[in-house]
Amino acid sequence: AVDKAVDILADDADAAKAARPCPPGTQKAHTGAVQQRPGETVCVDEHLVSEVAYHACAVCQQPVPRAQHPKKKPKGHPGFCSDGKAPSNRPIRCVSWQQANIYCAAQAANLPSEQDLRAVASTVTVNPSEWTSARPEAGHEQRAPFRCARSQ
Repeated sequence: AVDKAVDILADDADAAKAARPCPPGTQKAHTGAVQQRPGETVCVDEHLVSEVAYHACAVCQQPVPRAQHPKKKPKGHPGFCSDGKAPSNRPIRCVSWQQANIYCAAQAANLPSEQDLRAVASTVTVNPSEWTSARPEAGHEQRAPFRCARSQ
C-alpha cells in the first residue's frame, strides 16, 4: 500500500509540474521541445531582449560604439545598436552568440533551442535570424537579436 501511495504522489507531482503555467511575458513551448527534455516545462520569452535590458546586465560585455570600430566592418555586421546613443527599448541586434548566451545565463535562463522557437512560433513572432542554443560554426558568427528560455 505504501509503494502504491508513493507512486500516486509521484504521478501527482509530475502532473503538477507539467501543468505549471509559465510566468507572465513567456510562452510554454509545446511538442518537440517538451519531448526533447521530458518532464520539463520550457517557457520562452515573448519578446526579444531589448537594448535597455542588455545594458542593465552587470556581467555582460557591452558592445562598443560604431565610432570605435574599424572603418571596414565585416559585411552584415550592424555595429552598435544605438549608434552610441542611449539604449532604447528596441531589440538589441549587435551581440554575438557568446554575449547572448552570457546574458541568458545571468538571467538564470538559456538560449532557446530551434525546437523551442518552432513550438512558440504560432503565438510569438520569431525572427528567423535570432540566436538559438546551437553554437554557430567558427567564422560564421554574425550579430543577431535573441530571447531567453527558462526550464521549470
